[in-house]
Amino acid sequence: MSNIFIFTWGGKKSQRQLAEDITLWYINEKLPRYKNLNIEIDLEKIDDVQGYCVEIDKRTFSVVIDKRLQGDDFITCLFHELTHVEQHLRNKFGIREDNDNIHYLDRLYEIDAYTKQEQLLEEYRLCS
Repeated sequence: MSNIFIFTWGGKKSQRQLAEDITLWYINEKLPRYKNLNIEIDLEKIDDVQGYCVEIDKRTFSVVIDKRLQGDDFITCLFHELTHVEQHLRNKFGIREDNDNIHYLDRLYEIDAYTKQEQLLEEYRLCS
């Protein structure tokens, strides 16, 4: 039995629906073995970054996306943060380690997420 919960707040109704659809697609395509996940997506105005992901516990994540993003920028930002969810689940690329001494763009988990966000956009477009 699957307990996948996706909660969205803020933004416009169409943004919340798109975020839920993309997140469900991502889970089904990239994380099919994970049956217990809680992903909370908050669409709000944020400065300095377009989005971020926080691991609350091993199966609960908070993803925040700047609600001012539109179109492909919104979608790729969400895919970027969902890639971080996957990295946390699989403990990949040192995502849980203290990386403050490594420049942001040189962190392996960021390199991976930036590479995958564009690939995921193309995959998603082909499937929808």
